[in-house]
Amino acid sequence: MKKFLALLLGFIFLLALPVSAEKVKFKDKKYEFGKYTKIQLMGIADVQIDKTDFEFDPGAVSKVRMNLLSAFNKKNVSIEEKVPEGAITPKLGFDVKIYVFGNDKIWHDAWVETVNTTKTIYVDEDRNGRKYSKSVSIPVTEYVNHPAGYYYTARVDLEFNVKDLRTDKLVYSIRDTRSRGGESDTSGMLGRICGDFVDDITH
Repeated sequence: MKKFLALLLGFIFLLALPVSAEKVKFKDKKYEFGKYTKIQLMGIADVQIDKTDFEFDPGAVSKVRMNLLSAFNKKNVSIEEKVPEGAITPKLGFDVKIYVFGNDKIWHDAWVETVNTTKTIYVDEDRNGRKYSKSVSIPVTEYVNHPAGYYYTARVDLEFNVKDLRTDKLVYSIRDTRSRGGESDTSGMLGRICGDFVDDITH
C-alpha cells in the first residue's frame, strides 16, 4: 500500500509541472505603439470561476493595478482611470480580465522518497595528505522523509485588451497564463506578466 501511495504521489507531482507559461497574442503590426505618454485603464474585471481546492487571492485587483502602475511608470507612461471632462482623450485604452489569481493545493500523506546517488571517494593521497585524481564512485541509496501537508501551485491567468480610443479598434490582445509548482506566492509571476505586457505595447 505504501509503495502504491508513493507511486501515486509521484505521478501527481509529475502532472503538476513546476513551471509553465502560455501566451495567446494578437498585435496589429501596422499600429505605432510607442508614441504616447498616457494610457487609460478602462477597468479590471475579476471573473474567476470557483474551483475546488483553489484559494483565490482577495487582493487580486489591487495587486494587478499596482503592478501595472509600476511597469508603466518605468516607461514614463501615466495611467488615467478617469479622463477629466474637457481633457484630451489618451490615444490608447486597455482593460484587464483576471481569470485565475491564487494557488491550488493537493493534500498528500507522509511518504518516503528513495534517492539514488553516487559518492566519490579518493583512494590515494601523497605523504602531505593531498588527494590524487584517482577516485572511486560508490552508489548510495538515501531515504528522504516527506511530512504530510499540501502541495501548492501558484497560478496567474490574465487577459489584456488594448484599443485605439479614437477609432475604437482593437489593436492588441494577449492572454498570459503562468504557474509555478511548489509555492503559493504569485508576486513574481504577476510582475513578469505586467512587465512583459507593458514592454510589448510601449515600443
